[in-house]
Amino acid sequence: MQTEQSAAAIVARYPGPIVLKPDVRKWRLFLAFNLAFVAIGLVMLAQGHRNGLYVAIAFGIIALFLSMVALPGAARLIVERDGFKATVMYRGKFTRWADVSEFQVAQMASGRQFVIVFDDATLNDGGHVMAGTKIAGRNSALPGAYGLPAEDLARVLNHWRSRAPGSSAPA
Repeated sequence: MQTEQSAAAIVARYPGPIVLKPDVRKWRLFLAFNLAFVAIGLVMLAQGHRNGLYVAIAFGIIALFLSMVALPGAARLIVERDGFKATVMYRGKFTRWADVSEFQVAQMASGRQFVIVFDDATLNDGGHVMAGTKIAGRNSALPGAYGLPAEDLARVLNHWRSRAPGSSAPA
């Protein structure tokens, strides 16, 4: 788990690199919940209830996905002088600061979750972690805020973008 960092402390570490990791405790809690249902399904099966097999399989598939998400280092954001790399399940793409627009915070439809959105000039369909999302009129979004409030992460990314070599972004 990442130690608490303030946006100002991260900005001060320019040109980095810095590595931000999400808090995976909630994913591990969901994993434990699903594994409990797998166990319930197996108990049902042992007691002669055929539906227990379906319960165990369904929650087992979900638990498999959650176990991959909750692995250490599976998701992270590496912010460097020339750009950033957002990874999900160990996969990601390096994006140069010169190729992205200003980072903004967008509210998801549920109203309780916020994401950082931006336009990536190099984006091909499926070329970025959250490509094709079209959230808030933007073509890309980060998959999380990596342990920071979304507004703080957007501020940090905009600051690093403005300081990047050859950047035309206002400081």
